[in-house]
Amino acid sequence: MNKRIQNWSLSFLCLLFIGTACLGYVTDTPNTLSSDVGTTFQNGYAGDAAAQYEIGMFYLQGVKSEGEYLESTQEKARKWILRAATQGNADAQLQLGLMYAAGTGGEKDHSLAVSWIGKAAEQNHPRALDMLHWMSQSAH
Repeated sequence: MNKRIQNWSLSFLCLLFIGTACLGYVTDTPNTLSSDVGTTFQNGYAGDAAAQYEIGMFYLQGVKSEGEYLESTQEKARKWILRAATQGNADAQLQLGLMYAAGTGGEKDHSLAVSWIGKAAEQNHPRALDMLHWMSQSAH
């Protein structure tokens, strides 16, 4: 049993390391507010999962356009990404899992991190599948 806990801990630490690296990769891409950002917010409030994910990423990264700036707010990002993930958006599920793993925008929760990444993997999300495969290999 002790060996099993040790393997689980190692697997989770690896997930956290890789997830944080992926989170950094995603957030290194600069965003710019376009003229249709209002439409994105409208669609997000109307329940469009893709728009909700995009809004979450806007808040996660911060975006600027023609003198206007939407400040990076991790808590709002997590809230919008959770909305999209709950509706089955695989990108949002992976991102939310990474946010739970790193504690971005709220508390860290290892079991929720694995659960959300697993949901993205169930939809054949390539990065989520890679993460779960790597975790299972490192646990052995």
